[in-house]
Amino acid sequence: MKRISIPSLVLLATLCVLPKGELAPAQTSAAETGQRELDHLRATMEDPVAADKDEAARRLVARNRPDARAILLSVISDAGNRSGQLAVAKAIAGDPSPDAQFISPLFALLGPDRPLTEAAAQALAQYKTNPEVFRRLDDFARSKVRDQARAAVIRVFGTLYDKRAVGALLYFLRSPDESPTVRNAAADALVEMTGLREYGRDVQRWEEWWTANANKPEDQWRTDLLQNRATRFDAVQRAHAELLQETRTLLAEQYQSAGSEEKRVDLLLRILRSNQPEVRSIGAQFVYEDLENNKLVPAAAKERLRLMIGDSDRGVRQEVARTLYRMNDKEAFDALLIQFGQETDPDVKRAIAAALGSSRNMAAVEPLLTLLSDPSFATQVAGANALHELAPLVRDNNGPLAIAMADKLVSTYNKSSTVSGETARAACIEATVPLKDGRLMPFYLDQLRDRSGAV
Repeated sequence: MKRISIPSLVLLATLCVLPKGELAPAQTSAAETGQRELDHLRATMEDPVAADKDEAARRLVARNRPDARAILLSVISDAGNRSGQLAVAKAIAGDPSPDAQFISPLFALLGPDRPLTEAAAQALAQYKTNPEVFRRLDDFARSKVRDQARAAVIRVFGTLYDKRAVGALLYFLRSPDESPTVRNAAADALVEMTGLREYGRDVQRWEEWWTANANKPEDQWRTDLLQNRATRFDAVQRAHAELLQETRTLLAEQYQSAGSEEKRVDLLLRILRSNQPEVRSIGAQFVYEDLENNKLVPAAAKERLRLMIGDSDRGVRQEVARTLYRMNDKEAFDALLIQFGQETDPDVKRAIAAALGSSRNMAAVEPLLTLLSDPSFATQVAGANALHELAPLVRDNNGPLAIAMADKLVSTYNKSSTVSGETARAACIEATVPLKDGRLMPFYLDQLRDRSGAV
């Protein structure tokens, strides 16, 4: 088991002095900063010519809060804001657990506008466990509206993995009264559901497949279907990884050989603004590499990265947090603090904690202290390391906060008593050093006794 060395503990004890100082000036509250961000997203969604509506809608969906949902509901119900409606529908289609409040507004989008109908149908398909949604989709698919609109709904049945959906698709495929558009959409949906591309639009082969599978119990049928899809998914993932690496190589070559600085900055901003999250991540990596090579980061790229800390994609957020930590951008603090408060991905939260720790801003201390109560030792380590960076500032400017910080670190140290928590214990005790808190002398001496058997 890794031990904290006796010399280190002696050093800790001899460095102790009482904290001093008064309370630091009040910081802008997280609530105020969060409201400004929300107002910005609302303005983007309501602006008829805004270029970032798709990303704004994804961020609002990811917030999963009443204030964000209110904006989304207002936009999707506004027939005069077609681009906003389309952005909201696409964002909901990417949400694995969308709120039921969107069901009626989404159904209202089904109609003659093909892009809106396709996006709304894909969003409604996310309500897989809601039988009423399936019934209404089936009713629309059997209605007398335009075949293109019906086909858009029929195609999403292929994502439901439900025997009811198979029955509906076979109905459309068999019917001699249906147009080729509708029958082809049904066949394509069956291919999507099963992966049996060799069956194509052959009605007989689909009838034979259904005869062989219809009597399987629902659970077994779905398991067999998903196992087949998992095999295909692995192949797709491998191809995607290879394509992503090739894309990164090509973009890096273009970025390094862009010629003038103006062209280089323009290309970087285009990468950072890409609609594809993988490409945005690559852009953040390029900035990180520039920092490692002591290259200046353009002001426009810095501003873009500050906006991207709240990106809808967790991979992008992690890369941006890592880059902002390396950049130590003071102006990114508010955005980092807001995202820290609403971040749900533990890896991203730890990356943001590191950036907050390097900020030299005491407003980060209390949020970072919450990480010490996290059940994950890795998260406790991230919190303690970030607090270690801020400890000298706290010691010199906010005595009461320094005392609270020391107490919390000691409490976490005492609770992390298992072998797997040793790294967290080491990080906690190291974070107390810059506080120079004389009250901790007995604590340090106790650790010396436990570790050495004598003082």
